[in-house]
Amino acid sequence: MSRYILLTALLICALAIRPTQLQALDPELRLGPHEVVAGLDLRSKLVDSGALRHNDVVTRVHGRGRFHGIGLQLDAYVAVGNDRTRDTDAGEIPQMSARLDYLLDMPWFQLLPSYTMVTYPAFSNVDEAHWLGTDVWVMLPWEGLEAGASVNFDLDDNYGWHAAIGGRQFLQTSGIDLHAWQLINYGSSDYHQYLGASDRRGLTTLNVGGKITVPLPFIHSWITAGLDCHWWLNSRDRAAVDNSSELIMSFGFEFRL
Repeated sequence: MSRYILLTALLICALAIRPTQLQALDPELRLGPHEVVAGLDLRSKLVDSGALRHNDVVTRVHGRGRFHGIGLQLDAYVAVGNDRTRDTDAGEIPQMSARLDYLLDMPWFQLLPSYTMVTYPAFSNVDEAHWLGTDVWVMLPWEGLEAGASVNFDLDDNYGWHAAIGGRQFLQTSGIDLHAWQLINYGSSDYHQYLGASDRRGLTTLNVGGKITVPLPFIHSWITAGLDCHWWLNSRDRAAVDNSSELIMSFGFEFRL
């Protein structure tokens, strides 16, 4: 346990966050060697890799920084509405995460080994997770198109492992950034149970999403809007979870350097 306390302290002291809720394969574009982003957004609900953690509006407070290729990303989700099914009230924090990674950025691919800690302050019956893994993205011959894969292992061996393959697309026009992604996720039986699904190893969810980023008149400032969809692919998982699919809408503000 002491090593996790030390890692957390290093993350906090280093300062600097996704996309997005935590995903097996992070579709956000990571820039190096230096990057600073901070933001605030509203989401219609909190979905963690297909698992519904809070079925009402949440605020995501996030920040990320990268210096000489070393990146730190922090996310906190604060409940705005009450979720009586999960007994979480407005003001509680259903989920927090911290990710430390290193960006190896080559002309045609990106490699990001990472350590991620996820904790659930509002739920006393859910243990924190410590994931060690890597993402890789490869540029395709067509401009703005990339293919990727990832694998992550729980260091405590409570939640097994999970992996993903997918694609992402980028388009910039008149200062407006458009970003889309498609991911297919797979995991061990322990990982399925971590998401509240069945105890069967195999495919978990198909995730399809998009995000638009529009510059504001103020320097280094942007507004964002996004749509994120998750579909459970296995019939046993669909029978075990609350909903066989989830749709999340978001609207936010970002400051970038």
